[in-house]
Amino acid sequence: MYPKDPYRNETYYPYGYGELTNTGKLRMYKLGEVFRKQFKSFLGSLYLPGLIKSVSTDYSRTKCSLQLFLAGLFPPFKTLLEWNNNLNWNPIAFDTVSLQSNRLLSFPYFFCPRYQVLYRAYTQTPEVVAIENHYKPMYSYVTQNTGLNVTSIFQLFGLYFGLTNEKEWGLTLPAWTNAVFPNYLRRAAEDNYVVMSGTPQLNQLFGEKVINSTSENESLRMVAALFRHGHRTREVYGYPTDPYNNETFEPYGAGQLTSEGKLLEYNLGRMLRKRYNKFLGPTYKSEDVYAVSTNYSRTECSLQLVLAGLFPPKNTELQWHQILNWNPIPYDLLYPNNNRLISVPFLYCPRFLKELAKFFRTSRGRAIENKYAHKYPYLSKHTGMNVTSIFSLLFLYDALKSESDWGLTLPIWTKSIYPEYLHNGSVDNFVSFSANPQLIQLGGGFLLEKIIDDMFTAIEGKGPKLYLYSAHDLTVANLLSAMNVFFPHTPPYGACVIVELHNKHDSYFVKIFYQDYTPGENFKQLVIPRCHANCPIKKFIDLLKGNIAKGDTDPCESEPHGQRTREKSTYPNDPYANEQFKPYGIGELITKGKMTEYNLGKMLRNRYNSFLGPVYKPQDVSAYTSNFSRTKCSLQLVLAGLFPPQNTELQWNEHLNWNPISYETLLPEKSHLLSIPLANCPRYIVELAEYFKTEKVKNMQRKYDYQYQFLSENTGLNITSFFDLYFLYDTLVTENDWNLTLPEWTKSVYPEYLKNATVDNLLVWYGTPTLKQLSGGFLLKKIINDMIATITSKGPKIYLYSAHDLTVASLLSAMNVNFPHVPYYGSCVIVELHSIKGKYFVKIFYHTSEESLKSLVVPECTVDCPIKQFAELLKDNMPDDRSDPCSIKE
Repeated sequence: MYPKDPYRNETYYPYGYGELTNTGKLRMYKLGEVFRKQFKSFLGSLYLPGLIKSVSTDYSRTKCSLQLFLAGLFPPFKTLLEWNNNLNWNPIAFDTVSLQSNRLLSFPYFFCPRYQVLYRAYTQTPEVVAIENHYKPMYSYVTQNTGLNVTSIFQLFGLYFGLTNEKEWGLTLPAWTNAVFPNYLRRAAEDNYVVMSGTPQLNQLFGEKVINSTSENESLRMVAALFRHGHRTREVYGYPTDPYNNETFEPYGAGQLTSEGKLLEYNLGRMLRKRYNKFLGPTYKSEDVYAVSTNYSRTECSLQLVLAGLFPPKNTELQWHQILNWNPIPYDLLYPNNNRLISVPFLYCPRFLKELAKFFRTSRGRAIENKYAHKYPYLSKHTGMNVTSIFSLLFLYDALKSESDWGLTLPIWTKSIYPEYLHNGSVDNFVSFSANPQLIQLGGGFLLEKIIDDMFTAIEGKGPKLYLYSAHDLTVANLLSAMNVFFPHTPPYGACVIVELHNKHDSYFVKIFYQDYTPGENFKQLVIPRCHANCPIKKFIDLLKGNIAKGDTDPCESEPHGQRTREKSTYPNDPYANEQFKPYGIGELITKGKMTEYNLGKMLRNRYNSFLGPVYKPQDVSAYTSNFSRTKCSLQLVLAGLFPPQNTELQWNEHLNWNPISYETLLPEKSHLLSIPLANCPRYIVELAEYFKTEKVKNMQRKYDYQYQFLSENTGLNITSFFDLYFLYDTLVTENDWNLTLPEWTKSVYPEYLKNATVDNLLVWYGTPTLKQLSGGFLLKKIINDMIATITSKGPKIYLYSAHDLTVASLLSAMNVNFPHVPYYGSCVIVELHSIKGKYFVKIFYHTSEESLKSLVVPECTVDCPIKQFAELLKDNMPDDRSDPCSIKE
């Protein structure tokens, strides 16, 4: 819109602002049909998971456009995927990318600083000035009539699309537009596209992929550098009795780089510049550098500082400021649940924790623990922590070191344990984290695998010259361990591992260097056992292949949507381990599951028809899903059943009673709402481990331990806890649902024994207020906040959350209404806010596909629970307002 737009108050009912119209929907659907016709022989008739990669920007209209395109591309009628003979549509999961954090689909004019600098410079050239002059005579006319201050064709570009949208909506455009629309503005828009990609540099950033070919004459072919962040302040919270818990660490803030840390990282960049000056050349080239960081402020800033020291623009063509010798360089963030490369495994890899627990049950592990156990009561008394393992020493050492570095006087009691005792305990933690091949694989094995893959890319003459990874002390130790060159120490701030690929006389070899700031040394060379300083790449791989995580599944998996196929991970002796579950794929919804979710949507439509009205309105619905294909598809199916467009203004295809509706995917590293706390909440894992030590849980476990040896022998698993039984039950349920004949040995344990164990697991996992806080408490808190927002102002009418059995059980537990059961596929918890005569109250219902809605009552309240009493009764089950309740350090 523009300031003088006569249609500024147009609501575009029933679509809303910026949404697809029926014409747009049909166009995208037909585009999918065109692709189906063109590529049918190539794609085949069935949609199979992994067949295509679908990505949309994070806009409702692009997400809906992608859904429509996929609907036209893969109609399920007369295929094995047909699940509803009245609806020729099949949900297909896709990913969304943020324009700010992912350059893949972004508009560089808004989200790429380097592009903006180059674009501004290009607009001053005679070539572009001539283009502008062609349109300039009309600028004053357009300015006068729109109220805009038109000074460039870029503004005409936006105006053209605004007027186009209004005309397509059937609005009568003002008379003044006849002189400029469509021809004048369309030509300006076309020329704007030309200008936006008018130089090779702009074109690269606008969409052209440039493949770098490394010189064959250089010995050095590729460099990978992993480094720890610089000196930082303590995390938000130290330990319970910490006298400095209220310290704000001004002006930096908690957990942030200090000036010392910034200088350390900047100097590391300068060291890399000096070392690789000839290899990299004097000027930063985006195609030469791959730079990523974990999603912590201190690692992001450390990466920026290394890049600043590595690529100063002074006296190069990239110099843009006479005084400021810095150039912005883009980098990416790696979120731990999407990418294990440089994540901290004990925070985000459940199997790592399981393997670590196994190690500490060995004689070697117990010997390490026993070295420090004599001080645990002393530490518990003075810190307020419940110190029961060496694991706690690492966090305590980190807190005290950060406070000491900040110049704070440590309490007198610390003198007997800091630094020596705690430092040694930290070192032994690092030793333990890589104590066997499984731990090494789940620690540094992911990054080692990528480095090797990138070497082969470099051998082909492709890919970046330099790979930079900004991470943590444990990440550094893990990579050293994965290359069999770790030695007992704690990697200091700024510690840096370098892996170089060289080529001489067509022979490729690897060199490893380490900067740990040992006095008198720069980068020291490390040699892999049984190899030499210049380690041939083939031998390098042969020696280290056992340290790379194996298989095509997620090695970290420990893991209600509708009925689905089994996950990739199963038990070692599973006779169906290689079952592919065609045509659905592994871990995907089956036809029965799709119908379950679709019918759930229809049930919600029937219940809330008058409340929601017949037509989908974007402002009335907030829909969220966890980041799994099956939960995304389940949400699409519920929405399809809840908002069929037939006989409404939103009907866009008379043969397809479906309408695409945007939803949001909640990534576990960004939101705890729908995440599985066993996989994504470190503090939950610690609290659960402590609860497992209580007599109550020990007694519960004893009910099942008589079958552990039998199960271990028959599954090939090492069953030591009823915790393990949950995952085995889940596997057998899905295989049984797939009509596979279960092995004979399962008859004595399935379903009754394993189901009972699973029920008890769910009771234990949410058995204390703290465990409830760190699981369903996040969602409960949001629900209550949304109720309050509804009371005080207008918001969505319905909030939908698509997740897992554990999520359902955790929310029931957080509301104190859980009961012994395993939430079945399609189970649904409903929380309603009602108002009668100005008084607000809450109702809770529970629905499964096997029974109708039943009312649940919060203890000490009534069926119609007043909202104030509801919130007061459940306040202890919700997390507090600290920045990250899941952080162990908090």
